Amino acid sequence: FSLLLNAMTVWLVYRIARKAGAGLLAIWAALMVFAAFTQHFFARNDALYALFFMAAIHSFARWAADPEARGRALMWSAIWAVLCVMSKQTGVLILGLIPAYLVLSRQWKPLRLFCSVILAGIAVSAVSIHFTGSFDAFYKNTVQGLMNGTSNVMLRVLFEPYRYVYYIGWHVATILLAVRFWRSGDRVRQFFALAMPVSLAYGLITATKRGSDLNYFVENLVFVFIALAIEFGSKSTKGTSGDRPDRAWLTIAVLLYGVGFSVFQTRVYRGWALQHGSPEGRYASYLAD
Repeated sequence: FSLLLNAMTVWLVYRIARKAGAGLLAIWAALMVFAAFTQHFFARNDALYALFFMAAIHSFARWAADPEARGRALMWSAIWAVLCVMSKQTGVLILGLIPAYLVLSRQWKPLRLFCSVILAGIAVSAVSIHFTGSFDAFYKNTVQGLMNGTSNVMLRVLFEPYRYVYYIGWHVATILLAVRFWRSGDRVRQFFALAMPVSLAYGLITATKRGSDLNYFVENLVFVFIALAIEFGSKSTKGTSGDRPDRAWLTIAVLLYGVGFSVFQTRVYRGWALQHGSPEGRYASYLAD
């Protein structure tokens, strides 16, 4: 079931990148997102959270891409955002990210519409919680469940040289593309210009929670992969300043770096799966028990 949800998430990534002009590189962005999923997305509610997260981005990108768009896509974006945060607390990122963009771009009417739907969605969710459980259990899960104290272990793990060499490229792209996209004047690109650094900062901050893992950096990777696909796959930016050969080599370098990242991720998954011994050994122990 999680694999099905992940496949749907990857499809939405492809749709977002394709609609934004990424061309065939939309496929690359989608596959890179699949490679970026940590083990948390294999059999936990993270898979559902990721689907709602991308659904919210997909609807918002549809609205932002059409200057004459009415509020239906924006309303759906808000609905998916509420479902996102109700499936996992991490979804609070999208609840703040879209309104922040609307404030910075001074789009007050869409901001009021989005926030109104958010509030209505939270009210419906509260009623649902009341009739299906208890607010005490909800509070213990969403608030007290996160009160593990702080630790810098995960940041030390991330910045270990052998590991960070596969992440530093995406973090550099976060800064460079954020500046470039914000100056573009395009609403979709400007949203990604905000989303990339904010999601990276969010990942760095939340990674200080004791017991956190590298899944807190997946959102930033998703935004970066889509942004890179748009930057190098969009026909409107190819050869605009006579540097087409340089762009071609840079595109190849990005693709190869992505291959290295994917291979590294696969090795990490294998190491995680075998950390308690081989499957055969574990099964023999299980039978013995």
